[in-house]
Amino acid sequence: MVSRVRRGDFDMLAHDGLLLQLDDRVRVVMPRERTTEVTTYLGDTEAKVSEVSAVSLGVGLALGFLIGIPSLTLGSTTLALGMGAGPLVMGMILGWRRRTGPLVWTLPTRANLTLRQIGLLLFLAVVGLTSGYSFRENAFSLFGLKLVAVLAIGAVVSYSLMVLIAKGLGQSRERTMGLLSGYVGNPAIVAYANSRASDSRINNGYSTLFALAILVKIVCIQLIVGL
Repeated sequence: MVSRVRRGDFDMLAHDGLLLQLDDRVRVVMPRERTTEVTTYLGDTEAKVSEVSAVSLGVGLALGFLIGIPSLTLGSTTLALGMGAGPLVMGMILGWRRRTGPLVWTLPTRANLTLRQIGLLLFLAVVGLTSGYSFRENAFSLFGLKLVAVLAIGAVVSYSLMVLIAKGLGQSRERTMGLLSGYVGNPAIVAYANSRASDSRINNGYSTLFALAILVKIVCIQLIVGL
């Protein structure tokens, strides 16, 4: 009988409806003489569950690029998922499927956290390197001051509305932090939120809204260009 499931840093009570994921640690109550049988059935190897499948990753990316190619023309505006949103949509579909025959689409927890941290560091480094000169040139100019004022007003209004809606829907403080991070779409913000509170609901809220916000922004950019 499984009594506890540890996922990352969180311990969960086991129940019939709980779906096990790669890298979950399962605490089992059993007769000592059945240890080998249970170990063989559930698996007990760190290396195997930490490997990233090159086949699954390659197939997923290829499918994402393919669905990003078709376009829809509306008047003078052409809409397409492109190379950015295509893999994102396909990743959401495959993440929902979790597994197709021998192909496992989900990432192990350790690999997921490592790739997320490396991606965040590279993202922040590239943003700093590419925006440093422009920031120095425009930050203290008249255009820069006007832009800061517009951004400040927009941020206060939109973020306040986002928080009020989340509270009105009965969301917890931790999930609201994740939803706000996903709405902004910056991984640095969710990293800061996780440093302030250790709760899985932050990441759940972030992943819930992040993909939708990215898709909406990509569509809006194409509409603006078409106008």
